[in-house]
Amino acid sequence: MADSVHYAISPLTDRKHPNLHVLVESCVERVLFEDKRACAQDITRTIKARKMAIISSGTFGAPAILERSGIGDPEILKGAGVPVVAEVPGVGRNYQDHYTMMYSYKSSLAPDETLDGILNGNFNIGELISKNDKIIGWNAIDATCKLRPSDADIAALGPKFQGVWDKEYQNNLNKPLAMMSLVDRWAYKMQREIARRMETYRETYEPLPVDVKDIEYTAEDDVAIEERIRENLATTWHSLGTCKMTSLKKLGVVNACLNVYGVTGLKIADLSIPSSNVAANTNNTAMVIGEKAADIFIAELGLLESN
Repeated sequence: MADSVHYAISPLTDRKHPNLHVLVESCVERVLFEDKRACAQDITRTIKARKMAIISSGTFGAPAILERSGIGDPEILKGAGVPVVAEVPGVGRNYQDHYTMMYSYKSSLAPDETLDGILNGNFNIGELISKNDKIIGWNAIDATCKLRPSDADIAALGPKFQGVWDKEYQNNLNKPLAMMSLVDRWAYKMQREIARRMETYRETYEPLPVDVKDIEYTAEDDVAIEERIRENLATTWHSLGTCKMTSLKKLGVVNACLNVYGVTGLKIADLSIPSSNVAANTNNTAMVIGEKAADIFIAELGLLESN
């Protein structure tokens, strides 16, 4: 396993790449412009950019740097007393993430069959890596299922869902529907019923039969479930989209070549540029963005020709 620093930067710290300079523990305050051309980045000292400046500060960092630099929604910038360099209303909008809820159950699974040992710190991560333990490559999804909701399930999801179901799914038995209803009481109740019927379930001494009676909930129970969801809904750190790549009219911030609208010489290459979330581990997505961005930089700077 390797992160982007060990993969891309560490091999170049061999004193054979004199043009690479890495400043650690440095915070970029803003990008400086000369006639709307990015010419420097202002940190504790000003670093001049002769050809281009690249922001790679992530979903939260990238829009913050742009706004401090005068690029963004003019109303927001003026309200903060920041001189407007370029009117790009999409800066900081379109934030997206994947959310998660975790429910714990006693089970008959062995320690190496769940992620508990990693989550609670009982496993030595370094030792697992050195042994190339299979659990390191695990996606941590313990169980999944598919179901066809009953009339009662559909009613519980509300009239808006009922309308979509009647129009799109009721008569299309093979049409898949992904429901990420983590903030719905129905989702909590359904996953609990599924867990109770799993062979590995051990809240009781043995798994419950498939035809076991469903749990009945009171109005007080519903209030408690909603409170728990509100208090425990968490991020999966798949945040992206705050400087999305699309047209300026659609609240985009960068074009297909990663150029920031309204200025020249400034690009963004990080997870702030996807326009919507991805069905993947976003670390991999960030790596792909970085490698594609490198191809763009190399081509525009003519580095292939010079070598």
